[in-house]
Amino acid sequence: MSWINRLENIEFTITTGDGKMFKPLWKNGEKSKEFNISKYDFINVEGSFIDRKKASANQYPLIFWFQGEDNIEQCDEFELSANDNRYWTIEHPFYGTIKGQPTNLKRSDKDYNVTEVSVNFWESLTDDYPAAEISFKDEIQSKTNNLNKIAIDFAVENSVPKSSDSKNLLNGIPQLSAKFKPDSANFNNYNAAINKSLISASNLISEPFQAYQDFQDLISTPAFFISTVDEKINSYVESYQILAQSIESLFSKYFFESNGASILAGMCLSAINGTDNDFVTRNDIINVNNQINTIYEEYLETLDNNQVSIYEINDSWNANINIQNDLLDLITFTSNSLFLLSFNARQEREFELLKDSNLIVLTHRFVGLDVDDKNIDKFREINNIKNNELYKIKKGRTIKYFV
Repeated sequence: MSWINRLENIEFTITTGDGKMFKPLWKNGEKSKEFNISKYDFINVEGSFIDRKKASANQYPLIFWFQGEDNIEQCDEFELSANDNRYWTIEHPFYGTIKGQPTNLKRSDKDYNVTEVSVNFWESLTDDYPAAEISFKDEIQSKTNNLNKIAIDFAVENSVPKSSDSKNLLNGIPQLSAKFKPDSANFNNYNAAINKSLISASNLISEPFQAYQDFQDLISTPAFFISTVDEKINSYVESYQILAQSIESLFSKYFFESNGASILAGMCLSAINGTDNDFVTRNDIINVNNQINTIYEEYLETLDNNQVSIYEINDSWNANINIQNDLLDLITFTSNSLFLLSFNARQEREFELLKDSNLIVLTHRFVGLDVDDKNIDKFREINNIKNNELYKIKKGRTIKYFV
């Protein structure tokens, strides 16, 4: 079907979570698509070629308009329906049927007779969502345990550490562990884990399994620190960068693959072991999801860059397919779990002021006033309202709020 036929025969419609259908005018935009992993096996060649891309959701920036004498009422009705946290179904002339969630919604009434709406739409990666009765935390913990076991077993079985590797590990443990900030309840235990890992690192050659196990524990523990998800994810990102820069020998490649996978597993655990205030909006969830997938992409690229042909007998090295399959399964499940969590998170809304206003009026309009003025303080923080704007917020200012 040509694009002309598509425009003539397929109407752009949005069906919100409450089942109401809207047919606004729309503007052709773009689609951001990120791919999954593909695996290729070749005859008489040991191992597999892994074509790796990010495991994430498609994103669509949508722009559409409600027009006519009742354009304001049409958009009001749409906004009310958009508050329903169930997924939307969009029929798009170019992209077909897409289902997912809006992460933010911006409304502009600056033109008479027309109301413009901008939406960043997040499509689900797959229809195979985790079942609601399955605990995300339990399932991600189980997948992490399986991945960590496979990662250690493979590395210990195939790597042959040297004294220089032990020295590098002893130097690396303090640098990497310093990136994590344990809370007071975990401070002593984490310091004990650091010391234990240092002792086993000095015995790397004689007891490699224990050295791997203690180092892996050092990586996994911070996921359960009493801290925000952002703080823990950022710590894992910094620790990953240290690990990625430590690849110097054949042993370090095995060590990187094993513990790089454990760092990613720690990021997944951190994403679902945070505080009640971590995920206020859907954008908060997307940001964490993107951080995990960004490090995952960097990890896979590093594995690719360090592959050595099987014909290089002394230096041959390839990533292990079992570790990579289990890691992909964990990353994908976590990504889908975060997508489901977004159903209950709040949408970010933006509104362009049509006339001058002030902090109290706007807080009352978009959030509501309270006895202790906490909503005023929160609204001011969200919109970065400085002292010189307290009594007059000028026309044209974009105001952000959550629903």
